[in-house]
Amino acid sequence: MNKFLLVGLLLVMQTYGYVFFLDTNERLHSPSCIARNFTRVCLRAYTKKAKIDPNLEFSINKIRAENASLTVTAHMEVSVNSEKCAETQAKEVAGLLILEDIKKVWIMVEFGTSKWDRHVEKNRLFTAKVVATLEHAGLAVGIMSNKHCWESIMGKDYQGLKDLPLWYSGNNDPEPKDYVAFGGWDKPAVKQYSEGKVFCGNWVNFDVEYLDKTEED
Repeated sequence: MNKFLLVGLLLVMQTYGYVFFLDTNERLHSPSCIARNFTRVCLRAYTKKAKIDPNLEFSINKIRAENASLTVTAHMEVSVNSEKCAETQAKEVAGLLILEDIKKVWIMVEFGTSKWDRHVEKNRLFTAKVVATLEHAGLAVGIMSNKHCWESIMGKDYQGLKDLPLWYSGNNDPEPKDYVAFGGWDKPAVKQYSEGKVFCGNWVNFDVEYLDKTEED
């Protein structure tokens, strides 16, 4: 996944809705357009500089002012060698998300977004602590990664987070036919399948999220 705006298709058995995924240093454009076309929004909460995204609250307020019923989730970049420990980074995210009534956060285990150490053991321990702290705060947690990034950052044999939902990047087919298992995940929850589009005045990619009927709310 890249550093631009991602738009995804949310596939839910017989029904579907749209997910708006924001991963950018710029402020949100055209919130009314987004609210008309999407039922779910995912916003960046934390940057690889170990800081709250300065545009998060602005984006949340603009989106909810247009449509208060939109489901809002968040994603976070992490910095393993920051002076802030894993628990501190997670607590900063959790505090704000709880305040803003956001219940789910995705951790980006990728190159170019989060900052990682060259030792996989350190990355594993750090990420596990972030997950544990977020879950202790009452948040649902998912992982954003792909086979290459995961195995380079966490190691080919690491399956310690396999019980969390996985968001991966693949080919141009919305169906996850190209998915090759890694990290203990038999199947993904979300797939990025296209990039480099413009929608609602923003650079976008396209993602499809596969959910059970019980997850439609």
